[in-house]
Amino acid sequence: MIKKSLQETIDDYLEYRTCMVKPSTLKRDRVALNQLRRFVGSSKAVEELSYKDIEGKNGLIQHLRSKGCSDVGINTSLRHIRTYVNWLFEKEKLIPEPIRFKELKKGVQLYHYFNESETNQIYHYINEHMDSSYLRYFHFYNQTGMRPTEPFIGELVGDWYLISGEDRKNGIPMQMQLNEELKSILLEMQSFRDTKLHCKDANVRVVDILERNIMRIVRALEFTGKRLTLYSFRHSYAIRRITITGSIHDVMREMGHSNTQTTMRYLRFPEQRRLDDFPSLKQYIENRQNLQKSGSMVTKSMVTQYLNIPNFKANLNFCTTRYSVSVHHICLCRLTTSSLPTAKLICPLFPLTTDLISIKIRINSSCSFVGRIYSRPDFNNMCSKISLISISNRICGAENRRVCRGRP
Repeated sequence: MIKKSLQETIDDYLEYRTCMVKPSTLKRDRVALNQLRRFVGSSKAVEELSYKDIEGKNGLIQHLRSKGCSDVGINTSLRHIRTYVNWLFEKEKLIPEPIRFKELKKGVQLYHYFNESETNQIYHYINEHMDSSYLRYFHFYNQTGMRPTEPFIGELVGDWYLISGEDRKNGIPMQMQLNEELKSILLEMQSFRDTKLHCKDANVRVVDILERNIMRIVRALEFTGKRLTLYSFRHSYAIRRITITGSIHDVMREMGHSNTQTTMRYLRFPEQRRLDDFPSLKQYIENRQNLQKSGSMVTKSMVTQYLNIPNFKANLNFCTTRYSVSVHHICLCRLTTSSLPTAKLICPLFPLTTDLISIKIRINSSCSFVGRIYSRPDFNNMCSKISLISISNRICGAENRRVCRGRP
């Protein structure tokens, strides 16, 4: 096994990564490895590295904490260092065994966003103290939710702004329709970028200028309690859109997220907080609350009773069934007494969006179902007296829900 020092391998690794990752990732690699190099020493042989150098009592983690680094920043460095030591073992065979270490435990992190009041204060400050072009630039981020570099890496085709997947962070292409105002601002931002073409990376340089200016404004306005950056405009946009549309999947596509779990983090903010921070969303939040209240009401006029339906019970015997979409929302229930208002809900359906969950039943010699069904364990023991409740809104209060998937 060839012996190499930490400095030699870091230089080789960064050269290898140059053609493998984006410049921003390479920059963070360099920061993390410099932290490691300064702590353990440039001349230390890599085969002498161990997990104790990272997470030991006197390791890198405790050293960075003593320097005032946040746990989030330390974990970011640890991920980049882990990639480096894996490269030493798997690619270069310079260490005898993998070096494994754990990241710091952290709680659930909430996104930091600009509320409406803060956004208005930023715009007012720019009008008073800065070039008005910065107001338009920040307004563009606030209205599109783009990542800081995205206005400079795509192409405007008609009304559509397109970014290929290979140029985006998670490999998902962007297709965003812009109005005339936003198109004009986009072209202005790209013209500003073109004035920095003499720099090594004009896109990075322009984003750095914008980032420094928004930080300057945040400090001047004394916003406290959260770390606000240029990226915070993206979080503001996502919170507004998820409140307005009520659709996780629509917002996921708009934001370019690779899965719904990332988008669902915006639902960690309760509606009352969103209402306090974005008063303009009051109408959308109240409409949704009213819809939920009206959807939970079951009255006698909503009920149509069917008795002794042939083959009905047999057709309910699906527990792994998925169905296509229909236009009606209904709920199956069993009568606990002869009085219809006391019907016990057995299979409530939740139209989480207007086109995602629904069901249709035809009452003939056999029954067919369309939609996604949630059932209780005693679903198959239904009696022959069944009511079908036609409900066009959301129904709440189900217990022990089980999703039926597949197609019969």
